[in-house]
Amino acid sequence: MADNNETPSLNQNDWSVSDDVRRASITAKINQYVDLDLNLVPNPFTDDIQFLRDDRAVTGAVRNLLLSNFFERPFSPLLGANLSGFLFEPADDITKGNLHDAIARVITKHEPRVELTEIIISDDADANAYDLTVNFIIKEINKTAGVAIRLTRLR
Repeated sequence: MADNNETPSLNQNDWSVSDDVRRASITAKINQYVDLDLNLVPNPFTDDIQFLRDDRAVTGAVRNLLLSNFFERPFSPLLGANLSGFLFEPADDITKGNLHDAIARVITKHEPRVELTEIIISDDADANAYDLTVNFIIKEINKTAGVAIRLTRLR
């Protein structure tokens, strides 16, 4: 146990100290999330690939998880929601429930940065498609975001 007269060693990056060391407080750092833009759009000034930051990076990660199928990623064969497999099922309430469960499973298991709030699924049986809207809260910045995806079969 440290003596009250001893001054603890402080890392200036993690602590903010007032005039009295005994009243030191921790200043929270917000993590900055950075990811590559998979559309590979170059920066108009540097011609480098642009980065997605913060809420756009998390939204892109959720979109990538939802659009990934099983066995697409090396060494992680069950990573993804495998949503395209549901396009060949009957367009009924059971398939919608299975879609809902697959989306909820992949987001809660593989994306700890978000809290899932709403999943909206509507089917377009004439076009053999599903319109999905997934809304969530990004925990670190307490911001609501969402992803809209249209699943269609290729002919």
